[in-house]
Amino acid sequence: MSPSPRRLVLSAADFESLVRRAGVRVPPPFSVESPPASGDGGWVHPSLAANLAVLARPDLLVRVDADLPSGAGRAVFAVAGPVGASLFALEDGAVELSMFAGTWLGRELIRAVPDPPSAGVGSSLAPDGGSPRWDGRRVSRTALTEYGAARRLVGPREAAVALGLTDADADLLADLTDRTQGTLRALVHGRPHGADRGVLVGRVVWVATDAGWFELAPSDVDEVELVRVTRERIGTRLAPMIAQVLAEVDDDAA
Repeated sequence: MSPSPRRLVLSAADFESLVRRAGVRVPPPFSVESPPASGDGGWVHPSLAANLAVLARPDLLVRVDADLPSGAGRAVFAVAGPVGASLFALEDGAVELSMFAGTWLGRELIRAVPDPPSAGVGSSLAPDGGSPRWDGRRVSRTALTEYGAARRLVGPREAAVALGLTDADADLLADLTDRTQGTLRALVHGRPHGADRGVLVGRVVWVATDAGWFELAPSDVDEVELVRVTRERIGTRLAPMIAQVLAEVDDDAA
């Protein structure tokens, strides 16, 4: 196929009509209610039919959800054999439908990662220039989830005691909580395969701060490690999970 991705913007009504005429099921959050099993008889251009077929039965599917003050982003990426496809949510229910070479997946994934928020005034005036020393620090998943709410309810000292935090960990969580302005979640899975029809799943979680993106990388049963990342690294960070899914596909085909 062409080395350059092909893109088409469709209104909500046109996209629903296309999916119904093609008689396929596309992945959430772009699902169309009860599409016919074999199309409604309407004509669909062969290139659009091929594009939807990749999304309807992929070997690999990646869903990316980003929530930032500037707005929410929703996208799905699919790979079937040598071909990739994607759907991006646009305003008023419109969608962007794309088709590309499967080898372009890493570059296409970058489009789903917004730029992080700009540094706030308070951070830019900090003695260290507002750049936090979080990279490589580890925090408890439980504390990360509960500290913010507990601090508001009972105060920072009591929250730290209740969660068993050291002063350093409490300071880290307070700083991270105050400076986090959004999140990104990427879910990777493959189609049912093998004797048990299992579906491989992996997940990456990033937080958007006024100092840039940080990944909450699993490091233990109840710990995550803060890893500084940039939007261009989304493909690299997902690569091990993507490779595992595609390896299973290759094993099934062997």
